Amino acid sequence: MNPRLSALLLVGCTDQALVRFNAEPEATILAPVTGDVVIEGQTLALRGQAADANDGAKELATTWFAGD
Repeated sequence: MNPRLSALLLVGCTDQALVRFNAEPEATILAPVTGDVVIEGQTLALRGQAADANDGAKELATTWFAGD
């Protein structure tokens, strides 16, 4: 093996732990709530909110997935 590559591999590999710089965002479903009756075929309004300690609401991107 090339001595330069060996030195690079040794320098590039460390046992230092990863540090998290950004808090995980929190998502909350506001509607429907537990106990609401949902009837198949009728329109259902979904409401939720997302929060992140590091970014404002305008910087967050959210996506809803329903069904399969």
